[in-house]
Parts: sequence; structure tokens; C-alpha cells
Amino acid sequence: MVKLSRLAISGMLAIVLFLLNEPTHAEDFSVEGNVISLPEQFLNGSEKQNTSSVIPLTNESITLEGLVDQAELYYEIPVQAIKKESKLNVKVQYSELLLKGSTVTIYIDDEPVFTTALDLKKRAMDIEIPLTGDAVEQGFHKVTVSFYGHLSEQMCADLDNPANWLTILPESYLFLNFQEALDRENTLYDYPYPFIQKNQENEIQSKIVVPDNPSAANLSAALQLADSLLEQTNGKAAQLIVKESELNVVSDHLIIVGAEGQWTGLIKHIYETANLSLPSKEIVLSTYYVKSNKAMKQVLFVTATDDQIIADKVRMLTEKQLSDQLAGNELSIAQVPSIPKQKLNSKQTFKDIGITDQTLTGKQSISQSYFYEIPPYIQSNEQAMLHLNLKVSKTLFNDEQYTAETVEDAELVLFINELPYSIAINDLDKQNESFYEVEVPIESHLLQQERFLTIQFQANGLREDAFCTPANEDKWIFIHEDSYLQLGIQHHQSEASFKAWPSPFSSVGGLDETVIVLPRELDQQLINQLSLLTQSLGRGGKINELEILFDNNLNEDSLTSKNVIIFGGVIDHPYLKDFYDDLLIKVDDNYSLDASAFHFVNETSKNIAWVQPSIWNKKNVMVVFSPMHDKQTVPFLTENLLEYVQANVLDANIVVESQNGEVFSHVIKDVDVVDSDSSNGIIQSDQTKIERWIVIGFIIIVVVSTGIFACFFRNRKAKTKRNS
Repeated sequence: MVKLSRLAISGMLAIVLFLLNEPTHAEDFSVEGNVISLPEQFLNGSEKQNTSSVIPLTNESITLEGLVDQAELYYEIPVQAIKKESKLNVKVQYSELLLKGSTVTIYIDDEPVFTTALDLKKRAMDIEIPLTGDAVEQGFHKVTVSFYGHLSEQMCADLDNPANWLTILPESYLFLNFQEALDRENTLYDYPYPFIQKNQENEIQSKIVVPDNPSAANLSAALQLADSLLEQTNGKAAQLIVKESELNVVSDHLIIVGAEGQWTGLIKHIYETANLSLPSKEIVLSTYYVKSNKAMKQVLFVTATDDQIIADKVRMLTEKQLSDQLAGNELSIAQVPSIPKQKLNSKQTFKDIGITDQTLTGKQSISQSYFYEIPPYIQSNEQAMLHLNLKVSKTLFNDEQYTAETVEDAELVLFINELPYSIAINDLDKQNESFYEVEVPIESHLLQQERFLTIQFQANGLREDAFCTPANEDKWIFIHEDSYLQLGIQHHQSEASFKAWPSPFSSVGGLDETVIVLPRELDQQLINQLSLLTQSLGRGGKINELEILFDNNLNEDSLTSKNVIIFGGVIDHPYLKDFYDDLLIKVDDNYSLDASAFHFVNETSKNIAWVQPSIWNKKNVMVVFSPMHDKQTVPFLTENLLEYVQANVLDANIVVESQNGEVFSHVIKDVDVVDSDSSNGIIQSDQTKIERWIVIGFIIIVVVSTGIFACFFRNRKAKTKRNS
């Protein structure tokens, strides 16, 4: 009886402890309007949602020199709801030799808004300007800082005296004061704010939440959404997508992606409390706020009655042409407009790659540096051509018709990856009254050595050398944004290698010719690595039409008609067992991969990636990302390995990351994809050709040797007969 009593008491204590630790029930969640109140333990943060933002104007010091000089800076207003207390703060430092009369003038969108004399009792100043009207309209704005430096009381001083300078400091910033979040009535219009906040130290301010057992369609939608957000920031995909069970506390803004009935934890309570109305065959985009006494975060539901509806219509958030049309706080969308597929385009205009109209003058003779990521589908062994559309002032021509003075021969210098290309203005056709067209060849080695082209413009000879003539804008060179870069296009990749990665798996048209195959067991670590992969695939274009298959639900039509990415341990894909003999890297008796035949040490190798003809259709390409050893717990796709694949321009077929983080590669010349004109599907390798010639050569040697021996024997026999 004593034992039974003790057992009863122990059981009751266990029940009490269980009840004390039981997660909060749904009744502890409440909703009013679009605000969901949460128990405090589920919402992290010491303050309510931020109602202000500090955005740096520049990441580096900018020095203005000479009598007159200026610099251009840019800022973005991410939302419509900006309050009056917003301001621009420009911090400057200047020469101690400047005299009274030295000034700074600030322009916003080419309109003068503030002028001040420099305080000569100090070496630095804070210039604070309230922002109102058009300056706080949603979108991008230009700030021009113009410096006039007075250095001497003499009538005409040395205009190029190096002591005449002013520096714009990187501590300069833009302060934006937002309306209270709950007062905003057009939150979808502001998307992707606040989920990403550009120019912040951490631009990614959100998490994308998926169910613990996401379907292929659900995972595809979340990855497309993540790629779209990351494309607009300098962030990385470390852990942007999280499974519901990983989210015990809300500490970021949330994008909840998934159909009804799939949630089991915290998101289930939030989802059910929102009580969303889900019309059949429509995607629902709905904004809510989760709130406690301590903090508040914004939540965007991306949901429907079925995951496939979400995957088919997530383009409303990933295509800018569509997301720009969002409005209100909630939308149910039945028909998503079709956007024409982007095509491979050998012609990239300056406007397309972010270079706007450029005007170089005596005041501002050099542009900022622009960066263009070279697409992976170009012919890097061909010369590229830059086509410039220029206009220049007539005063630049050394011709009495335009000027009676002798002027320095003007030139436009184009810097491409810091290599100068000079264009003499006097060599242009002066009779042409429209734009001058100039072609600048770009050597192929620049396309092969770097993933980026750096482009900068500088004008020489725009300042008068005449006595007592300050810099002005009478002489100018204008470069139109319709100028373009002409690149060769690689329409077909004949070799299975990483040279053109992510081609052929990704192109500007998306991933419509690629399928990714995943193991059925999908943990958080695998999702993190998959995010890294799709972010890399997005370098070639968008990842829309991303098709994902789990190994227990394969689509043979997709596997035979598309390029294939096998993601995860080879042993974790049971269906591959029948294809072990067809894999470039073999599986040993311990269920580890054996790369020793290609000069890699198995025992010190950790991760591997290789490219080969697809085992389902040798006309297509297959890539495998896998750990080297079975039951390996560390990530098999690391940023280190992926950066090597992206940066390496060699024809590597196999890439291995060692246990100490070093990355090695191997080139196999005979791993060619069968030409699309071939009908028998047999790989013709260089090694096969060599072996054939060896056999033919051996036969020839045998035949010739036999003939020589026969002749020798016949002659010797005839000689013996004559002697006898």
C-alpha cells in the first residue's frame, strides 16, 4: 500500500509538472482588428516596433578639392508614411586654411535646399536639414553636396592648391521618422519593407516560416520568396527560412508561408487566431501585427487552401512588376498576371545595369564606380564591346568656329576593372549634331579573370588653364544611359563542368529546365544549405519555376527531360542504388564516397561536388552535392565550397573541401555531355579515341613487322639456294 501511495503521489506530481510546462493554449491569444496579442514569453524585444530609422549616406569619406567641387549621394525612402521630424545630417571636415566666404550648399533632387558658411573657428561641422515635401516621397533621391573653398584674399589664387579641401564623413546619415505601424493602412504597398531594410547594418529583418514537414510546393515557394528578398539586399541566406518547430519566440518580422491545417506549434496559434478567410484557388496575402506589452512585430501570411496554389502564385511577391501593384492590408488574388519570360540578351544597356545618364564637367569630372556582375551564360573567350552614346559641348573642340582660345585636348577616359581606355574628343565627327557613337573593345581575359566588371568615367581637359578662371560647367561630356554592353551568349554548354556555374542549371529564364532532388528527411540544417544553393543558382537569373522532388515521390518525366541537382548524401537517396555504377564518384563498402581515383585523399576529404552527364539522360547535365562520408553531421555545402565554385573559372568537374577547409578541384577532359544531335546516347570520350588509335597503331606495327620479317626470310632463303 505504501508503494502504491508513493506511486500515486509521484504520478500526481508528474501531471502537475506537465500542466505547468504545457504551452500556452490558443485561448491565451486574442485578436482585435489586425493586431494579435501574444503572451509575453512568445515575443522577444524590449521596445515596441521601431518608428524611426538611421540610414548611412556613405560608407567612406568623400573629399572635395579646389575652388569649386561637388559630390552626389543617394538615399531611399522605403515607405509612404514619413513624419515631419525626419532630417538629413551631413558631417563635414575641412582645411584649417580656409577663409571667410567658404560655403557648402546642399541640393536634393537638383533643388537647392540649404546653404551655410563654414565655421572657421572649427575644423568640422554638422549640417542638419529638415526633410519635407518631395524629399520624403517614397523612392530614391539624390543629394548633391557642393563646396566653395576660399583660400586667399588675392584676386586670383592657385585654384588647384591641395590645401583647399572639404571631406564628407561616413558618419553622415539620414534620419527617418515613421508613423506608428498601427496607423499605416497600406502595408502591402510598402512590401518588402519592413522584412528587409536597406542600408541597415543588418538588412534582413525577418524570417520565412514553413511547416515542419513542408511539401515540395511549399518549400519551392519559400525558396523563391527568400531569393527575391536576398536579391534586393547584401544579406546572405544563413537561416532566413525556418521550420515552425525552430521558432519558439518571435524576435523578427515573419512571413508565414503555408496552407491551412499544416501548423502544429506557435504558428498554429497565430494562424488560427487570425481566422483568415481562404477563397478556393486564391492566394491570400494578409498583414497582421503580433503584439505584447514589450514588443510588436509585423506578420505577413502567404497562404491558401493548398500549397500548390501558393507555389503557382507566389510571383505576386517575387516579380517586381507585380509586387509594385500591391495595396491595402489584405488581398485575395485569383488570377496572377503572366510576365513574359526574360530572354538571353547579349545587349545590356547602362540603364539595365544601374548606370544612369552621366554628365561630366569641370566641376565634377569623375563618376562613381559601377559594378556589373558578369552573367554565367556569356562566351567568356570572346571579346566584348562597349557601345557609348555621347554628347559633348562644342567648346571642347579645338576649332576656331567654337572657341578663340587654345584649349587642352579633352578626352573621356573609361576605366574597366581599373584599366584605362581613352577616347579623344577631337577625333569625334564634329559635323554630327546628334549623339556620337563610340565602340570600346573589352578584352576577353577581363571576362575570364573576374566575376564583376567595374566601370568608371573620367573627363580630362574640361577645366580652363587660363589665369583666374574657376572650374565651371561650360565644357561637358554627356554619356547616355542607352549606351550598352555587347556580350557573346553561350547557348549550349557542351561540357559537364563548373566553369559556367550556375549554367546550365539556371538562366535568365529561371530554373524551368532543372529539378532539385532532396532526401525525404528534411532538417533545419538541410534547409539552410538549400537556401545557399538556390541563392547561388539565382546568380544566373530568377529561380522562378523551381521544381523540387523528394526521393520518395520522383517524377520520371522531369528526371529524363531536365538537368538534375542531387542534393544531400548519396546514401540518403535510396533510388540512386541502382545507378551506383553510373556515378562518376563511386560508393565504397562503408557507404562513403571514394574519390581516390581522382587524386583526393578520402580520409581528409569532407564535402564533394561533381558534374557529370545525367544518369537519366546523357544529353542533360547532373550535379551532386554530398558529404564524403555516411552519417556526417556537419554541413556538406558550405559558403567556402560554394564561393570556390562561383569564383573558379577552370574547367573543374570535381570539387572537394577538406576537413581543414581547403578546397581542391580536378579536371576530367572526357566527361562531355552528348551532343543534342546524337541519337544513340553514347558518350564519346577523348580517352576512347586514344585507345582506338593505340589499337590501330599496334595492328599497323604487327602487319609491318610481319611483312619485314617475311621479306627478310624470303631473301635469306633465296641466298641459301644460290650458295648451294
